[in-house]
Amino acid sequence: MSHASVAKLLRAAECEIFIAKMKRESTAVATRASVPFCGLRRVLRFVCSHPDQTTEMNYILRRRATSSRRLPPFILAAAALAAPVAGLRLGAAQAGASLPSASPVGTERPLLLEPVVVSATRTPQDPGYASSAITLLSLEELQRIQITDLSGAIAREPGVNVVNSGATGAESSVFIRGANSDHTLFVVDGVPMNSRGARYTSFLGGADLAGIDRVELLRGSQSTLYGSSAIGGVILVDTARGCGPAQSALSAMGGSYGTYGGSGTLSGGTQRLGVSASLSHEHADNNRPDNAYNATNGAARLDLVVTPVFTVGGTFRDQKRNYQEPGSITFPLPGDVGSENRLGTVYSEWRPDADFRSRLTVGLHQRDYTFYSSSFTDSVMGERRLLEWQNVWETNDWLELVGGLSASREHGAWSGTNYTENQSAGYFLATARPVQNVSLTVGLRSDHFESYGDETTGRLGLAWRLSSSDTKLRASCGNGFQAPGADDRYGVPAYFQPASPGIAPERSRSWDAGVDQGFLGDRITASATYFQTHFDNLFSYDLDTFATINIPDAFANGVELSLAGRLSDTVTLHVGYTRLEAENEANKLRLIRRPRHTVTLDGDWRADSAWTFGGGVRAVIDRVDGNPYAPARLEDYTTVRLFAAWQVCKDLVLRFRLENALDEKYQETQGYPALPRAAYLSAEWRR
Repeated sequence: MSHASVAKLLRAAECEIFIAKMKRESTAVATRASVPFCGLRRVLRFVCSHPDQTTEMNYILRRRATSSRRLPPFILAAAALAAPVAGLRLGAAQAGASLPSASPVGTERPLLLEPVVVSATRTPQDPGYASSAITLLSLEELQRIQITDLSGAIAREPGVNVVNSGATGAESSVFIRGANSDHTLFVVDGVPMNSRGARYTSFLGGADLAGIDRVELLRGSQSTLYGSSAIGGVILVDTARGCGPAQSALSAMGGSYGTYGGSGTLSGGTQRLGVSASLSHEHADNNRPDNAYNATNGAARLDLVVTPVFTVGGTFRDQKRNYQEPGSITFPLPGDVGSENRLGTVYSEWRPDADFRSRLTVGLHQRDYTFYSSSFTDSVMGERRLLEWQNVWETNDWLELVGGLSASREHGAWSGTNYTENQSAGYFLATARPVQNVSLTVGLRSDHFESYGDETTGRLGLAWRLSSSDTKLRASCGNGFQAPGADDRYGVPAYFQPASPGIAPERSRSWDAGVDQGFLGDRITASATYFQTHFDNLFSYDLDTFATINIPDAFANGVELSLAGRLSDTVTLHVGYTRLEAENEANKLRLIRRPRHTVTLDGDWRADSAWTFGGGVRAVIDRVDGNPYAPARLEDYTTVRLFAAWQVCKDLVLRFRLENALDEKYQETQGYPALPRAAYLSAEWRR
């Protein structure tokens, strides 16, 4: 069939969606929730993320054509014909993705696809049915407002406090909903990359956004699907998928304090093969003596369709980072920090029909960290090997089952102290839609650790969409845990840390309830969530012996508010606010680095086809830091950033940003000053 014929069918499908939208707005009868779960939007999402698997598309269409919930035949036909041509320019299920016309560029209006989320159920899901508090970060928006690193991207979200230990390139820690920094689990390409003994702070301090096409932030205790360390939440990062004709981008930047860098990305694919690669480098001298920073990040991905029902692929990420650490201004301890993170996966996926898929993943994460100083040297090496088998079965239009088994082996060495931990787990999750507009999630997981025994976790979630007002009510509850690290159990003589063989795992019980409300035809979304978490056996240290000990009880509760969307065709806005109380119930002291109030605001204005302007504000109010047994109050701070972009021509854009525009003097971590005012200029070329 000709491209023109395909375009006509796509326009027909678009008209059907437009008519449904008009009905919803005029009669409050037809809503997004009224579209069948496995109907048109599932078909279109599949086209977006699997443009090369035409045969499986036919499975979907045949099954749906005989379903009791029939779609108009011409819509199904349009989706089927779109499948073999969708690979022209589609990204893989990214927020804001659109299905382009098969006609020449500029002659057809694209059919917009709604985003999906993956982290809440470990399978693609309409966010309108997600019971968890989850945010899919828009990489397009982050580029537009000129946020270039991973820590800055997640710091603007409510419920999250990112703390940097100094200037550009310093280690970064994430506190979600009052939980500890090591209660945030990073899952990169399906592999959990941190644990109590293998921390993520060096990786996050040097991670940019090059070569990434999905970042999701999942809040609350999530051990049911992700195991240990997922007490506060999960941050999911996926390497970009190659799709469509070859696309490339080159960028270069420079600015204050001897900062310079650049990046390059390349991606593309055919109906059977997709490839992507990226490489970036950044250098900064920073403003303190002996505080230089260098980081190189590289990533690659390959996906191969062996048969219409069998796909294999792999990913690889590597980060090399060097940071001259001047130490605290109150206790200088200059040294040199070198770290490297290497993470690779190989996967195979079998889809015998539209209702079942089985995926086998093998992952390897290696981490090296070394601190050199005139007085001592500290080295940490870690390696995690993972084997995971996950199955997803859509038994019918209202029930989806997810089940999996995993086994991992973690080996590490802390300044001469070696350890090995073997762990296995099984998990199960059911998502049901017993009645229209209602989604119920039930999950259970069992973990076994060779060093200390078993853990069982569970989770419940409920989401209810109100047909007449574009409102979603949601609630969830669950428990989480964190296994003690080998350094906790066996000690590290080089740190004068004795063994604590009786140390108990940390455990949590949490619940939240919230509402999401759409305005202006879903152009703006407002959200409000109340959350509460109770912690048992939090890890701490005995100040006399340096042994790891358990704090009996602690709690955190608070409110998250957000407002985000497009106010007009030229103006976007993003606002977040968190009110948090976090306290050690044993001594009635506040937990450090958990501010009571955090406010973020940013937005941009597209003045014309060439110029964009914008800015952002971040305020952190009422916080304590230092000794957890005698925390000290730190000054509040407010930072302002300004930016502008000029689209010189179709392929070239120049960007300017001013960070800390008011030259605020502040410390995110006690004793480690943040950078003063800094200006940066960059250029990007895309083809």
